[in-house]
Amino acid sequence: MKRNILLFLCLVLFLTFTIETGVSADDSLTVRVGIYENRPKIFTDDQGNPSGFWADIVAYIASQEDWTVEYVHGTWAECLARLENNEIDMMPDVAYTEERAKKFGFSQEVVYSSWSLVYTRRGTDVQSILDLGGKSVAVMKDSVNYEGPQGIKKLAEAFDLDCNFVEADSYIKVFELVRDGEADVGVTSKDFGYQHEEVFGLVRTGILFAPSPLHFAFSEVSNLMPHLAERVDYHVREIKKDTGSVYYQALATWFGEMPVEKPVVPSWLIWALVGTGVLALLLTGGTLLLRHQVRVRTRELREEIAERRKAIERLVQYRQHLEEMVERRTAELAQKNLELQQANIRLQEVDRLKSVFLASMSHELRTPLNSVIGFSSIMLQGLAGELNEEQRKQLTIIKRSAYHLLNLINDVLDISKIEAGKVELSPEDIKLDELVKEVAEAFLPQAKEKNLELITEVPQGIVLHHDKRRVKQVLMNLVSNAIKFTYKGSVKIAAKVAGDGYVEMSVSDTGIGIKEEDMYKLFEPFQQIDTSLTKKHEGTGLGLYLSRKLADLLRGKISAESQYGQGSQFMFTLPLRYKSEG
Repeated sequence: MKRNILLFLCLVLFLTFTIETGVSADDSLTVRVGIYENRPKIFTDDQGNPSGFWADIVAYIASQEDWTVEYVHGTWAECLARLENNEIDMMPDVAYTEERAKKFGFSQEVVYSSWSLVYTRRGTDVQSILDLGGKSVAVMKDSVNYEGPQGIKKLAEAFDLDCNFVEADSYIKVFELVRDGEADVGVTSKDFGYQHEEVFGLVRTGILFAPSPLHFAFSEVSNLMPHLAERVDYHVREIKKDTGSVYYQALATWFGEMPVEKPVVPSWLIWALVGTGVLALLLTGGTLLLRHQVRVRTRELREEIAERRKAIERLVQYRQHLEEMVERRTAELAQKNLELQQANIRLQEVDRLKSVFLASMSHELRTPLNSVIGFSSIMLQGLAGELNEEQRKQLTIIKRSAYHLLNLINDVLDISKIEAGKVELSPEDIKLDELVKEVAEAFLPQAKEKNLELITEVPQGIVLHHDKRRVKQVLMNLVSNAIKFTYKGSVKIAAKVAGDGYVEMSVSDTGIGIKEEDMYKLFEPFQQIDTSLTKKHEGTGLGLYLSRKLADLLRGKISAESQYGQGSQFMFTLPLRYKSEG
């Protein structure tokens, strides 16, 4: 009877695994697994093959699932970075932390538990965590016993210890730093420390911390993650139940840990379990069908992933093409900028030649105009005979137009000289109150003609050392403008000594003022604020522009404030003493 039952069980098992093998034969999965050097947990042996406790577990699961394992070597930090970037699918020997759980998936089953120790050289007095103050501590970069919530870094912060942490790529490098005196102490897992402490001649301290349940970790963005996690958890649970499994064999081989002795089980219980197993095998068919469907869907997902990778490759090619276009366009813009710079240089030279030409020709233009003004004055005085009313009217217009044209030529001449760099200044001592008095007296007839009050407020004793003619020219331009655009009220000329060796002169009026949106037109050549004003006032628009040029030439500055309909104020600031450049 027993033989028949055993034959039946063997037949069911044979059929079950035959079906499963038929489903998976064409669906062999390649799993990329990270490996770093941490003997005896996982490392590369002398023949270059993956070895250690975790390698044995991975090999067993792969054989059961018909996976092809592709190990990717690197440091601990490199492996974690590859896992985050989906360059590997699975990483063994990873302690769970909330920070890592944001980046990786974890197996539910704990595969192994470890903790961390602090090692030092013989003769070094380090017994407790407080002895680490002021010490250099070698640690493995990105390890949980360094940066984890219970790691040595957090412990040092909790005890307010000033430690100098020296990062290494592996535990071997940590021990080498301590052995060679480049670090006072080193932090490793207890499994690495137990196996290597005698080789490196290091001793354990009394500092034990960071108990860590260790899991398999998976790439969070990988489509394989749910499948890999489910299968790994399944097999880990199964092999942990069986004390004769590869799990306990690996514990004995690599850590010297033996499973608890297997209890003697009565024969009737064995046959009861056999019956239960038969029932379970009968239920396995549905599970196999479901697994087949999952694998079909997995294959479809792989195809979708392949299509997406092709799309990404096309995007990369397009980006490269776009970068080439940008580089080409940038080169064209650089060439255009060079051409523009050369054109600006030529324009500056043309502008300089223009100024030189105007400066030369203006002299020739003033001579005949002075003759026109002179002869007109003689005729208006009656020295050449009596004139009737119409003749006098026409000659007056000729004289006024000639004066206007002469003023324009003088302004153009002055501007041209300044821009051509041909103005020579003759600084001298000037009593400012006397200079302002001269300006006021020159414009008094015009002010009286318009019933305007001309006020001066200049304290005595202010002496400037400047070119008197140029300073007076700026003031006369400002006063002329103020009288021209003021119909009632007053025009005031004031001056005061400002700080840092400067004097500030101002010309204010109660005239028509300037709109805020028109203020930018001030001090620009051939600009008048309102073209309708040209019907009432003659003007070239050069007065304020020339005044600004002269102010710059005298090392001063000129500015304006105005309220539309209430008046304006122009400020002319100069240093008390003129200093030439250089």
